[in-house]
Amino acid sequence: MRELSSDRGQKGEMAMPRTPTDEVRRSTEGTSRRTQRLCAAVVALVLVAAVPTFFVDGILNGTPVMNGSARGTALTMFALALPVLAIGQFTSARGSVRGQAALIGALGYLTYNATLLVYATPFNELFLAYVALLGLSLWTLVSALLDPCRACHRTASCRRAASPRSS
Repeated sequence: MRELSSDRGQKGEMAMPRTPTDEVRRSTEGTSRRTQRLCAAVVALVLVAAVPTFFVDGILNGTPVMNGSARGTALTMFALALPVLAIGQFTSARGSVRGQAALIGALGYLTYNATLLVYATPFNELFLAYVALLGLSLWTLVSALLDPCRACHRTASCRRAASPRSS
């Protein structure tokens, strides 16, 4: 066994080799400022679109079944997805891989539900808010998906794995 220098042991001691996963877990970069700002805008749009959809009578003008579906979608958006998004944003900003996964999951969920509000809800006064939420949540999801790649590709083992092999 060869001697390795790492933060797990003193120089000269036998230590476990570091893996690319360790580097991702140790990332202090967290999410980019761009993603954090976009998430804040998504939170604001969810409040603008989902809260009136659920609480204000007369906004939804479809059949009772569709109105119930839209209200349930709005309820899950602000009662379930917003707290998960906030926790994911807070923890991923500190470099947590689990926080990044929660952030990406919440953004995917919000994108899906915004799609339902745009295409499955009869036209109403909040249509433009639904469209804005769909577009912003989609691009915030793309931004969040690009963030972990930055941290991972800075490690030497990831660069070697990504480079083409010469025969």
